[in-house]
Amino acid sequence: MNRRYSICVVVLLTSVVFACAPLTTLKGYPGPELPADKVSIVELDSQVGMARIDGNEVANVPFLRKKIAVLPGKHEIEVFVAVPVGAETVKTAPATLSFNAMAGRVYRVASGKVVALYRGKDGTETIVLWNKPPSMVSPSNKGLPLVGVAADLAIIDVESGTPISESGSSRK
Repeated sequence: MNRRYSICVVVLLTSVVFACAPLTTLKGYPGPELPADKVSIVELDSQVGMARIDGNEVANVPFLRKKIAVLPGKHEIEVFVAVPVGAETVKTAPATLSFNAMAGRVYRVASGKVVALYRGKDGTETIVLWNKPPSMVSPSNKGLPLVGVAADLAIIDVESGTPISESGSSRK
């Protein structure tokens, strides 16, 4: 088996494993495990990460979709968008979103528009806008270095498709 073929097989198998991996559910409340009809589920879009829920830090793997079980009631979450920039990943500053969770419901934290700002030493600026998180942002645009990334975020009720939080904005 030649080396190029071996690398392709490894990349393909790795992609299949991650694509088929189930969502990881984190327990975001104290006490014993509760049945699904007694909790609410918060899902994160692929490039959305969570920094805190109700003031408590959350372990985060930015590109792994996750589900977090929470008790019904009012919650405040800090979320960010992780955007690949060249060989690195840039996280936007956390945005704080509030919502009232209902038992048995599923909510999705979604990222909308993403903006990248490039600025030269002479003050020249270029802004690039995507309607959804891009798979890659260039570290420079027309010779101007990247100085910031911003994203709109919202919590959506999965059953109705309705946004239930005010749109938050995060930037870095």
